[in-house]
Amino acid sequence: MSNRLASDVTRIPFHYSRVLLLRGLAVWLLARVGVEALYRFIAASAGRDSEMAAALTHGSPVILAAWTVVLSAILIRFDLYRRHEVTLLNNLGVLTSHVVLLGTVPAVVMETAVTILR
Repeated sequence: MSNRLASDVTRIPFHYSRVLLLRGLAVWLLARVGVEALYRFIAASAGRDSEMAAALTHGSPVILAAWTVVLSAILIRFDLYRRHEVTLLNNLGVLTSHVVLLGTVPAVVMETAVTILR
């Protein structure tokens, strides 16, 4: 049964996988800058008392990393629809969720590295 299920799902073509990973890296960078700017704006608007900014993350950089990964996944999905690639991939037998997961890999790897190096 599991062999049949695995053969029904077509793999993402290699050329498209490479392009999707590079796009995912660019989207991660955009999401990281956006989340970091929002966090700093909230911290600056709170003035000296940055309890509001600290309350958003509970003092943990992991929460900022999680928000960045979620935003990256959302932006990758919007980018797929914007470029009208969903229909093409569905015709190739590739699920949209698999493509979004592959595009989110650079965000997960980079956020893990940033969180560890902090």
